[in-house]
Amino acid sequence: MFEFPNFTPDYLSSFIAPIYYVAGEFDIMPLADIVYMHNYTASSRIAIIQGADHSNYISSNHGRHIYHLTHAFFSTQPQAIPLA
Repeated sequence: MFEFPNFTPDYLSSFIAPIYYVAGEFDIMPLADIVYMHNYTASSRIAIIQGADHSNYISSNHGRHIYHLTHAFFSTQPQAIPLA
């Protein structure tokens, strides 16, 4: 059995990078946990892929849908600025 880390609201709210939580409807991680993390991560988005499990949303017919979701997410993020 997997053991999930104990992410506290304080820990999750400390994240400053944009985060995109993507999970399948039948994912190994409980959807309530995904929603919990999303609710405490200020710069996050969430997508739950209907009918998918932990990995088949990437390798099955959902692939094109996932591509469009992630492309839209990354296209709206600020570009990195070189440090020197």
